[in-house]
Amino acid sequence: MVNKAWRIIPRSLLETVLNNHAQHHRVPQPLILHGPRGVGKTTLILERLMGKWNSGPHITGYIDFAESVKDHHPIHGQSFPWGSWSNCSPPSLPFLTTQLETCLESMTRKGIKLGTISSHQIFAVLSKWHGISTALKQILNGSNFNPRKAVSVGNNSVLNLWERAVFASSVRLNAQESGGLSLEEETYYREATSALNLAKEVIRVQQKWSAKAIKHLNQTGGFSRSLANSATDWPCLLLELLSSAAEIDYFQVI
Repeated sequence: MVNKAWRIIPRSLLETVLNNHAQHHRVPQPLILHGPRGVGKTTLILERLMGKWNSGPHITGYIDFAESVKDHHPIHGQSFPWGSWSNCSPPSLPFLTTQLETCLESMTRKGIKLGTISSHQIFAVLSKWHGISTALKQILNGSNFNPRKAVSVGNNSVLNLWERAVFASSVRLNAQESGGLSLEEETYYREATSALNLAKEVIRVQQKWSAKAIKHLNQTGGFSRSLANSATDWPCLLLELLSSAAEIDYFQVI
């Protein structure tokens, strides 16, 4: 294959394209920007566009997956290109996962504070993709829970379990997290925040159940699409919550 020269795109044109992409009230997919060192990727996003993308109703998430090479860069404060990973250990998957999840959780909590994401919405999205009654029983019963003695329950009972678990989670929530709100706003915020914390706990419980199966597949060289997809259950849930909560001129997620 004959090597071709890099195509040069003027920054003004790229700014226009990216701004048009960001003006949609629902951005259809994450935007991944990559390229050689020094062309202005980080400068373009952080110094030219992030201010506009976080103004008014817009909420923007930004993740630098090359951040882990900072400590290995010879000049602190300089750019940290993908190529720098050839000179240091690559970032671990848990590190990258934490970066992604932390960013999405921060955006989701902003949606809760604005009143666009409720406990009911979190329950609806979570129960849409996951059977949650057994996990809720384990969370409510703690170490005393015995899955072999679990009783089959209907949808109303699942909702009842959810509400009980949300209340238990709300009791543990630090009151300082909701400071500066009216009583009504604080009640809403605490319930929705507790629901988000509970949803994350449900996902973690279910992932623990599949850990042995995943370990066995890794040892035997097998593959399960459902088990592989389970690793992204939490960020996918957050993305769906953010997408469903988008509201023109009030909460527009980028």
